[in-house]
Amino acid sequence: MKKFSFIASLLAIFVFTGCVSVNLNELKKLNPFEDFNKKYTSDKDVFMMILDASGSMNDKDRYGLIKMDAAKDIIKDISTKLDSSKTNAGLVTFANGCYSSKLLVEPSNNDFNKIVRRTQTIQANGKTPLAAAIKKTGEIMENIDKKINIVILSDGEESCGGNPVYEANRLKNIFGDRLNIFVIGYSVNSTIEYQLKQLVAGKGVYFAAEDGNKLNDILDKITDELKIKNDNWISGVYSFKINFNSGSSYVKKQYYPQIKELSTYLKNNNYKVEIQGHTDSVGKEKYNQQLSEKRAASVRKEILKQGINANRVYAVGYGELAPIASNKTKNGKFQNRRVEAHIIKAGGLNVDLINNANFAKPIDVRYAEKNSFVGYYKQLDKNRSYNQYHSYIKLYANNTAYSAEFVDGRAIRSNDISWEYNRNSQRLFMDWKNGGEDNGKINGNTNHFNSVGLWSNGQKSYKEFIRISKEEIDCMDSNGKYINNRCSR
Repeated sequence: MKKFSFIASLLAIFVFTGCVSVNLNELKKLNPFEDFNKKYTSDKDVFMMILDASGSMNDKDRYGLIKMDAAKDIIKDISTKLDSSKTNAGLVTFANGCYSSKLLVEPSNNDFNKIVRRTQTIQANGKTPLAAAIKKTGEIMENIDKKINIVILSDGEESCGGNPVYEANRLKNIFGDRLNIFVIGYSVNSTIEYQLKQLVAGKGVYFAAEDGNKLNDILDKITDELKIKNDNWISGVYSFKINFNSGSSYVKKQYYPQIKELSTYLKNNNYKVEIQGHTDSVGKEKYNQQLSEKRAASVRKEILKQGINANRVYAVGYGELAPIASNKTKNGKFQNRRVEAHIIKAGGLNVDLINNANFAKPIDVRYAEKNSFVGYYKQLDKNRSYNQYHSYIKLYANNTAYSAEFVDGRAIRSNDISWEYNRNSQRLFMDWKNGGEDNGKINGNTNHFNSVGLWSNGQKSYKEFIRISKEEIDCMDSNGKYINNRCSR
């Protein structure tokens, strides 16, 4: 994904379901509670979310997620991570035809829970009046003199006869260098993508979200760069900023507010979370592994005291496997004695650090522990070509996994999996929740091994597992092939 930087701290997420020529009387009939003469101001840069609620958002993406549900979920998720000292935020939607612009939460509002509540009431319906949506949002921003970043989120093209490019250019002339327009095409074809790319302005970038999981990653990345979230949040990871004394797993009371903050976040959704414990490199590796498990368990215990269901919280220790700073300095060791919370959503969780660490030291499967397998794999069928069949699998230390399969160059399904490895028998067991299981004898090392087992239809399977980077998974997700460290489509 192309790297980008931002000056601003205002994000507006556009949704296209209105009409190019907005009739005020029609709008008043549809939205009797909205004050159409009110001029909005803001004492901070503004984060404006405008949700696409056109009828096509009721369709499913390639992994079976209803697009409207996925979009509402990520709006809800992002809203609960915002920091009210850094931004104001609002919510706009366009639905039910060409005259349906609706401001649900004003941009001067700091009650982010209100955004969460109002988002859940939106129903997808109607056409895609992209031009009218751009014009309406410009009117809302008219009297705001702060930085303006607009993110257009759409799964369709203009269907009410308007000219979206003209309206976007008009906003560029009005707001000048205060304006950046970012565009996200949610599961769109090449024709729609071409139109959407023309709307990009300033430091804006076009993003392709092939499915709801990608949409989640993109919006997390945008808000990270805008620096408008709580400082503890980086993408899907809550850092806690909890550290421990050397050799200790005791959670100091000064860190209780962070634990309560994460618990409040979890009460607003149904996500699961993996509490990851880590150590510095002082002491023996086996001791550090046990210590990291105790640290994760200590934080998990405090989270459960806040009323979170035990089935939603995993505690996992990674020992000294994944440092975030040098173990050669006192401060570096202090940073590495930590616990992090990794949020588990559809598509799994981020284990980049663990995957990279395992890349560096492959271990013969005869001597491998569970954590030695954690990370990302490309799975190939030795009886079929790559184009005929391939998949990727993400293995997690909490014995869950996530897989996506591709047949004849297209994604066919995604799977949640449970897995175990028995070192004595050298068997890797995988149970696909959507049906089928594999109990294969494996050989090789933890970065490249082979498995002999059974497919879900009972036929014998000969599979090859190759550890890959997150970049290669992203390439596969976009129907590309990763060659010489580059994605080819």
